[in-house]
Amino acid sequence: MATEGLRARRRRELKAEINRVALHLLAEKGYNAVSLQEIAEEAGISLRTLFRHFSHKDAVFGFGIELREQQILQRFAERPDDEPLIESYLHAIRVMVDDYISDPEVARNEFGLLREVPGLRAQYLVPSPEHETDAMDGEFARRLGCAPTDGRMQLLRYCLVNAVVQATSVWRRSGGGGDLHAQMRAYISLFEPMIEKIRAMS
Repeated sequence: MATEGLRARRRRELKAEINRVALHLLAEKGYNAVSLQEIAEEAGISLRTLFRHFSHKDAVFGFGIELREQQILQRFAERPDDEPLIESYLHAIRVMVDDYISDPEVARNEFGLLREVPGLRAQYLVPSPEHETDAMDGEFARRLGCAPTDGRMQLLRYCLVNAVVQATSVWRRSGGGGDLHAQMRAYISLFEPMIEKIRAMS
């Protein structure tokens, strides 16, 4: 088991490094101008090795976002059920926000590419047939007494994700000098009435 754990960790670390290199290249040269071969060379690996971890360029870009989503879900699920949902969500995204503050280039590259490439924006920010339900929907549903397939759970997730995007975009445009945590709270708290209405109707 220990060997499997070590192998999994090394695999995750390599994927994170490929993602880091790719984000820089894609943001610098433009998404369509960078090939998987170029990403592999910049990461110091063969194209074959890259394909063992990622089947296409979208997957390379999305690794960081999807890993962050898993971490947010885990942190949210660990919060007490009687804690206000907004507080649990703010706690869950705190590490992500701290990462953006400590390394603004990550936020700049990710959001720049999401702005540049409609397909990425649709995949990660807009509900789609591929993302009709999400594990976070189940956590919201459990807290609010709804079914995970209740369309309001998807709507709530969409609203909160885009509140994070908007708060980060405003922070970036201001030069990153303000309090991003306060900015997040201000935007996310706008949805408290929505959450309470869903709870009352359930």
